Amino acid sequence: DIPSNQPLGALHHGFWRGMALLDVGEELEAVDEDVVLEESGTAVSSGPRERSQRGSERKSLAAKRNLFQSRHGLQQAGTGVLSLFDFRNLLQWRVSRQGAVPRYTVGDLESKIYDNVHHHDEGELLLPLKILSRDVTGEVEGASCGILTFTDWKAKLAAQACLLVALVSSIISPVTFMWGGSWADPEWVPGGRGLMIVDLLCDLGYLSYLLLELKMSFLHPSRKVEVTDPSKIRMYRMTNLMYLVKLFSVTSYLWIISFNASLLLNLSKIVRLYHFVRLPDAMWLVWDNGLIRTMRPVFLLIWLAHWVGCLLAWGGGYREALWNAGSGASFETTLNGHVIPGEFSLYFMAFVEALYMLTGALDNPLGDGGYREKNFGSLIMVAIFGPVGCIIVAQIIATVVREQERKHALDIRHEENQAFVKRALENLNVPIELQRRVFSLHYFQKMSHDYEAFEHLFKNHTLSSPLEDAIRVYLYQSVLTSGFFSNKEHSYILAVVRVLEDKAFLPGDYVVRVGEVADEMYFISKGEVSVLVSNGKSKEVEDAITLPIRKRKGDHFGEVALIKGSLRTAWVKAETYVVASCLKRSSIEQIWKYFPHERETLQREVMKTVMRDAARVATARRSVIGAVVPDPTVPTGLGAAPKEAHGAQVEALQESATEALARIERFCESITTRQEEMMNRLEDLETRLPEKPKKGGTKEPEARTPQATATASASTKKSLKPGSKKKSTRPEVEDEVSPGTAASEIGRPFMERPEA
Repeated sequence: DIPSNQPLGALHHGFWRGMALLDVGEELEAVDEDVVLEESGTAVSSGPRERSQRGSERKSLAAKRNLFQSRHGLQQAGTGVLSLFDFRNLLQWRVSRQGAVPRYTVGDLESKIYDNVHHHDEGELLLPLKILSRDVTGEVEGASCGILTFTDWKAKLAAQACLLVALVSSIISPVTFMWGGSWADPEWVPGGRGLMIVDLLCDLGYLSYLLLELKMSFLHPSRKVEVTDPSKIRMYRMTNLMYLVKLFSVTSYLWIISFNASLLLNLSKIVRLYHFVRLPDAMWLVWDNGLIRTMRPVFLLIWLAHWVGCLLAWGGGYREALWNAGSGASFETTLNGHVIPGEFSLYFMAFVEALYMLTGALDNPLGDGGYREKNFGSLIMVAIFGPVGCIIVAQIIATVVREQERKHALDIRHEENQAFVKRALENLNVPIELQRRVFSLHYFQKMSHDYEAFEHLFKNHTLSSPLEDAIRVYLYQSVLTSGFFSNKEHSYILAVVRVLEDKAFLPGDYVVRVGEVADEMYFISKGEVSVLVSNGKSKEVEDAITLPIRKRKGDHFGEVALIKGSLRTAWVKAETYVVASCLKRSSIEQIWKYFPHERETLQREVMKTVMRDAARVATARRSVIGAVVPDPTVPTGLGAAPKEAHGAQVEALQESATEALARIERFCESITTRQEEMMNRLEDLETRLPEKPKKGGTKEPEARTPQATATASASTKKSLKPGSKKKSTRPEVEDEVSPGTAASEIGRPFMERPEA
């Protein structure tokens, strides 16, 4: 006979119990279905006699199921079928319930986290004006009346006009003094007096903006608050050196016209370039724009080269060369046959030298052989702007590098990690094939599941709790389609989503293995896995049987491990690149403290799943065992055998199959004998236990005398059959079954359970 403590023997032991319970369960479910249809009004109308007959059938089947459970050690809310044999968690995986619709969609859960009433507003930010705070320290009530806030549309329009005026003025002003001349003698001024009038109008417009700033709030540079107190505004403006220089720059034509001063006074207007270094407060929303940050150094370099080029043309020898020639005809250049005027060509030569000077690439600082040769003014400018050019180049390079680092921050971190991992694998002399798997996992994480992004979002506390929940709901939307979350409260769903941990697997990786501790379940977010089970004779994966069912995106498995820790008795293998979200028992137990009904619900679902899967496996094994018997005359007791032979393979297995079936028959007979013995022992136990007190009073249990004990023992010995085993002298105590006994007993082999 097959030893009952072996896996194969325990399998057949549980086989018959599972099949008997399946027959009762299917009949009871059919009657329950009729009752539900009748209560919902969708069933066919029936008379009182039919309803009464259906009710009696349901009661009899329920009694039959309870009798079977009591005879075979199955409590009502207790141990599942899997605990009757040594499969433990073999079938803890399950297919997502077909037709199960989540109670909440991603949009519904999002609406539970925050109200998106402001999402329809235009702009990149929600209520951007509410982001700013005002400085109210020492501010008198009503004192800010008449102050134009820089967030007002009028202030924004004025700031844009100021930038336009500063841009035009930055182009015109250096040109006015490039070749000399004055207000009274505009001969050498490009464009003549008309250009100076345009520059004067720009000064008047710029003056209007400076006066408006005295009645406009400003953003404090260090505290980042809006200051609206008029006295503080005036104090800040009048003590700001940059504001005073800007104010002086608009008075240049006052001195030029009144005192016939040199047009070189327009050089003070270079300070207006500061508006492009730091944009006006009214444009604070575009300060951190990536495109503006990248293009700003290039723009400033070109405009500064324009100013230095004009200054170099004025005092670096170009103006003298033009005066000596009398006209610009001798400096003309050509472009595709078109003649470029000499004055512009000469200016552009100075501009190119200034550009190379500011970038630190001037290869002829003394100007040998050029217009700057033996010119002291050019030497002074090279000495000044040469070092300045090195600083400017460093700033430009730093800006470009910083923007590139921001843009490719995650890629840079991945590459650094890859370099460290590669070097570590080489130092440890890891085989090449194993290195390939490591690099494959690294690239898969980079392309499909970026752990660096997850860590930065959720572990660095860069987001508020509602934002974290909303992002997790979006990222785990494939997980939320699992039947595990069907008909759950949104608070419970969000609590579970917060504790999920993602794991990535390569093709061929075993997500779970036979014999390892099971303390977590998995939700498949991406990929596909297959399930392999032991063939009953060997626990090696090479001999395992691959089940036809595969787990895909939205499925889950291993929920039994949340109820009771045990050892895995099945393999789950990744067939593709897989991302699985892991839910640990330690995490869910903390949640169940506040949602105890969810634990009870999962216990009932696990019980149903275990019983259904056990019955399915038992049916499959019965069909397989029956299919390998070619001779219908062999009394197997496992059902009808096929009437036709199955070829050479069946003939080769005939002898071994017949022997195996005979061993199963003998084993079943021994099980029947053991069941009768257990029933006799239970009856004897009932006679030994004290009677329960009746209602209305408490009756003390009668003391058992040694004579009574001896009499009970003698009666027990008489009730035992000759072939039965000797009963243990250990005192028998009825087990107390708690509501959680079903889940706690799952994963325990039958032979390890205490006898009743």
